[in-house]
Amino acid sequence: MEDYMLKTKQDVSNFLKEKKISPTSQRVEMLHKLLNKSQHLSPEVIYKMVNDEFPKVSRATVYNNLNLFIENGIVRKLS
Repeated sequence: MEDYMLKTKQDVSNFLKEKKISPTSQRVEMLHKLLNKSQHLSPEVIYKMVNDEFPKVSRATVYNNLNLFIENGIVRKLS
């Protein structure tokens, strides 16, 4: 994926729309954080990062959205 073109949250939102994924605030925030970090992030770290912006986001939301991104080839799961 050409993440260098997805630097802003608006870029991320447009990208999700192109993938036919509703660009909810939480999804945009998660993907923006994922794409703008140089290291691999665990779901727990992502949860904590997103929770700073969205205090009511649940772990289930983070895991469900990560799985959605994986299913659509946006991110890869590392074991």
